Amino acid sequence: MFATAFAVIGRPYRVVGHSMEPGLLAGDWVLLRGSDPHDGDVVVFREPDSGLLAVKRVSGGPGESVQIVGGDLWAHGAPRARPLHGVEDLLPMIEAEGTGIAEDIDLERAGFTSTNQEWDLPRGEAQAFLRRPPFADYLLRGETIAGTLPAVDLGLELEYALGDSQAEVHVELRVSRASFRARLFEGGGELRVERHEPEQPIELLFEQRLDPPAPNGRLFFAAVDRCLTVAVDDRVLLTGLAFQPPAPAIFADRPPEFGHFSHAGIGGRGPLRVTRVRVGRDVLLDPAGTYGGAEVFHLGPDEYFVLGDNPSHSRDSRHYGAVDRSSILGVVKTRWGGWGWTERGWRRD
Repeated sequence: MFATAFAVIGRPYRVVGHSMEPGLLAGDWVLLRGSDPHDGDVVVFREPDSGLLAVKRVSGGPGESVQIVGGDLWAHGAPRARPLHGVEDLLPMIEAEGTGIAEDIDLERAGFTSTNQEWDLPRGEAQAFLRRPPFADYLLRGETIAGTLPAVDLGLELEYALGDSQAEVHVELRVSRASFRARLFEGGGELRVERHEPEQPIELLFEQRLDPPAPNGRLFFAAVDRCLTVAVDDRVLLTGLAFQPPAPAIFADRPPEFGHFSHAGIGGRGPLRVTRVRVGRDVLLDPAGTYGGAEVFHLGPDEYFVLGDNPSHSRDSRHYGAVDRSSILGVVKTRWGGWGWTERGWRRD
């Protein structure tokens, strides 16, 4: 069930197993480069206990103290926030366009109308969330692989067009009881990020004028690793803005991990057009294993903590501890197989 890699000629390796899905699939071939690994790199190495070749992602480096807490990786007592540039940096959950968006988001009930494979809000205000709070699913060859736990650390990208200077588009992310909203208005020239909580005044977290304005394009908003990220098209306007999550919700008929649920929605003020929605999530880590779960794990000067992108099907540093630099054969530079490769991991046919 865990991913391994077999050498054939020179530097190519073939992936076997499911631990790096959906970024790497069984049967993919990867090509390595010999540079030193950095946080977030995918590496091929020899397991310290078995000596077998494996492929995993670097999640902790020399001298760090790491631990898995609440599904996230912590380093030196704080959540480790990795930089995001867009939805491609996350595991794909939903990719919908045209009339197909309504399968995941009830736009019609919110007031949108479907015309020419697009959704229009001619006037007034609207807000529509995913039809169900998302679980830790992921897309694999266009099919949804269902997860069993609620998804956390979500990001949503929305392709939009504003009809005039009075129109607005926004992405809203809920983290337990708190809602975070990224609003783009004034003809796409003004961006604001706000925090909403019941019986609390709206808190302005960030604002910026856009020059040039973006009356149409892609709005990306993520709440990952307790940090907010906003990008418009390829411009990252906000990254690494830390927030304090609210206390988890308590459900009488659900286990505690369901208290940290996340949700996502879109909306705005017309005239507004929506043409595409993509939703991704961060890796939800399971502390199963001996290392980095109940206790902090300390890495030596040449040691790395490696994890699979599909933790429930991965044998990694949680089970065999640190990987020494001398055991790392190289960093994955590119891959080829049934699907294409992007450096940031969002796979396409």
